Amino acid sequence: MNQFDAAAVTWDQQARHHERAELLAKSLRDLGVLNPKARVFEYGCGTGLLSMKIASEVKELVAADSSTGMIKEMQEKLNAPEYRQGMKNVKAVLLDLEKDEPLESGYDVILTSMTLHHVKDLQAVLKKCYQMTNNGGRFCIADLDEEDGSFHRTESVPHNGFCRKALSKCLREAGYSHTDSRALMTLYRETPDGEENEFTVFLLTAYK
Repeated sequence: MNQFDAAAVTWDQQARHHERAELLAKSLRDLGVLNPKARVFEYGCGTGLLSMKIASEVKELVAADSSTGMIKEMQEKLNAPEYRQGMKNVKAVLLDLEKDEPLESGYDVILTSMTLHHVKDLQAVLKKCYQMTNNGGRFCIADLDEEDGSFHRTESVPHNGFCRKALSKCLREAGYSHTDSRALMTLYRETPDGEENEFTVFLLTAYK
């Protein structure tokens, strides 16, 4: 069991997770990537908070995560009567793009939110996402700006956020033609001594 399997059951109890999903959904609408003809793939979907907010606005949505616990919570929502009617176009998939083969190509939009900084083999995952993206499609990434490691406190992660310029270079090396980015939100974390730290999150869009 990994850390996200353990956290899955109580994930939706944290208001910040809902707020982050709502703000990202609004930003995606502002970008114009959500439309009734769009096939969407979300990697690192967690319990499906973002997927649930945008499913009714797209043709098809495949929500994938490498955590068995997260996908279990997501699937329970898809099976629940209160959600089933509005999410018939959503499919939950257990998938680890660091190890598994990519899904079939043909997605107009690929999304990740606070996922890539947990990915060790970043370039491999970006290349697989590129393979899955339609020509003219977009890869929308919400993640931490580069920070000093204090966001995760004692937890070790492969990337302490990202330099946007360096991440854009990686995306171009994966095959995407160009990128743009904007500030998305500010997150707050309390330090062990009681002080509050600010961490900025960007929304970076890569174009194929």
